[in-house]
Amino acid sequence: MKSIGGVDAIMITHGHCDKLRGLAVEMKTNAKAVALIHELDQPYLHDPKRNCSIAEGTSRTTDAKTSTFKESTTTIAGHRVPPIHLPATPRAARSSGSRTTTR
Repeated sequence: MKSIGGVDAIMITHGHCDKLRGLAVEMKTNAKAVALIHELDQPYLHDPKRNCSIAEGTSRTTDAKTSTFKESTTTIAGHRVPPIHLPATPRAARSSGSRTTTR
């Protein structure tokens, strides 16, 4: 994979397996970039049952280095971002044991 250049950060919107495809390669290709994920979704990156890859017949995880953030205004690559954690689906939230309520 070739770097597209200028990548400061990769924000992972949630921990489902489709968000993991290529993440480790992208992080190696864009070595200065940081990968960010909400602290409640971080365990999904290393658990095939939580990230739904088991349901697809695979066992996908990632060894990409990630940083976590909480629900508060966060500075990402020089931009202030107010992330809010919302589970991807109510079913996923129930199966993962997440205590976050959807709004």
